[in-house]
Amino acid sequence: TTFIRFIRTIAVLSILMFFAGCGGGGGGGGSSETVSGVAASGAPIIGYAYLKDSAGHTEGPVKIATDGKFSFDVTGLTAPFYLMAEGTVAERSIQIYSASIGVGTANINPITDLAVANATGATLPSDVYNDPESYPITQDNLDAAIEDIQYMLQPLLDAYSVTNNPLTDSYTANHTGLDAVFDVITVTVFDDGDVDIINKITNDIMGQTTTSNIGDADQVTNIPDTQTITDIQNIAEVLSTFATSLNAGSSLESYFATS
Repeated sequence: TTFIRFIRTIAVLSILMFFAGCGGGGGGGGSSETVSGVAASGAPIIGYAYLKDSAGHTEGPVKIATDGKFSFDVTGLTAPFYLMAEGTVAERSIQIYSASIGVGTANINPITDLAVANATGATLPSDVYNDPESYPITQDNLDAAIEDIQYMLQPLLDAYSVTNNPLTDSYTANHTGLDAVFDVITVTVFDDGDVDIINKITNDIMGQTTTSNIGDADQVTNIPDTQTITDIQNIAEVLSTFATSLNAGSSLESYFATS
């Protein structure tokens, strides 16, 4: 009798454990919500990303990957979200900003930096991140800011065949498309809100505006030759192959001039 009771107990426990396991697999842990993207400005930013929600909670720092990618778990946080990336690009210190109305992709780059200030009426994008309550952001205003910046940069974007949204579309920091644009221009936001867009190759001014007046800005001129990007890609490929040869202990004879 005792043995039979023992077997029954084991059977009941097994059934309970089976159903408990089914319940857990069906979503007991829940799925996380994320805000992620690429932080780059001509090259992936070597540094960290931060996120602040509309209730004042701050997440980070999270290390930006070597390909510029970052991700935040925003489960339980309050949208909109404000983002900052800081670190270095080509040994130059950089701090740029972005924003996201909800979960999904939110890249951080020079265009999103301008968009944050323009969409909120702030002089500087850092003002928005430091005090989001004073600079509320909406989807309509953010979309309009991105569209105005794209119009200003349209001759440049067309030359480099860029059609994706610099804030919400996925892209790769590999010197093509949108990343190629950041390879050849510098976007400088001054303390008074003035904005200069400079051709990195010739150092010519391509366009000037202010963070509050982008919608009335003229389209950029002095577009960098697309051959520049081809040269950059070729140089990068040679350097990558050279590094591989060094690491493998292979012969380096082919990299040296014979004369």
